[in-house]
Amino acid sequence: MKIELSTARQLRDRGILTNMFDRPDKLMELVRAGSRLHRYNEHICNGYEYEKYERLADKLEQKIYGLAEDLGVFVYIQSDPRGATIYIDSEEIPNNNYTRAICLV
Repeated sequence: MKIELSTARQLRDRGILTNMFDRPDKLMELVRAGSRLHRYNEHICNGYEYEKYERLADKLEQKIYGLAEDLGVFVYIQSDPRGATIYIDSEEIPNNNYTRAICLV
């Protein structure tokens, strides 16, 4: 997994990263967790072992919130599998306008 250069620039411009190599371990862990959560949400939506994936998704969401706290960012998790899963920003993200944040995954 990698972060697109345009996304890295947005992260830098919002003050989340000072450069592309600032905390790459936590940021990449957040990207991987978001990709996995997206897959879980697809399974939940399709009814595939619903209870199992619902439980896994809940645990993964807690991990994502913890990673965001470690990075010092705010995170919005969008559970609809037809779109992006994780949005981050240096400011609090309102539920009614989460697309103003940076789409990470």
